[in-house]
Amino acid sequence: MVASGEAPIDPLAEATYTRAIMQRCKVCEASLTKEEKECLNCGTKVWEPPKSDFKTKGLAVIKWFFLFSVAWSALTLFTPWGGSFITSISVTFVLLLVRSSWNEMLAGRNE
Repeated sequence: MVASGEAPIDPLAEATYTRAIMQRCKVCEASLTKEEKECLNCGTKVWEPPKSDFKTKGLAVIKWFFLFSVAWSALTLFTPWGGSFITSISVTFVLLLVRSSWNEMLAGRNE
């Protein structure tokens, strides 16, 4: 019942607000706030999605360039299209080194 002068409470809006500031433990279904990093009931760590930044996106781009370069090198090996095989395999090798060093850089940052 709504007192005079008060706005009625919308249950859908209240549920949306509660979900925005609360979350549930995946193991015991206990309520957790957004700031809690560990469940108080069972002690399970709360999963946080990895933050995507330039370094991880750049690694994905380098990986796709590398895979394209491998396919292009195979194409130049068996067909007359696409230029020199030596050039293609050199580019593939350089991209392999770049991808490897990018992985090392990301591994050093996560430690």
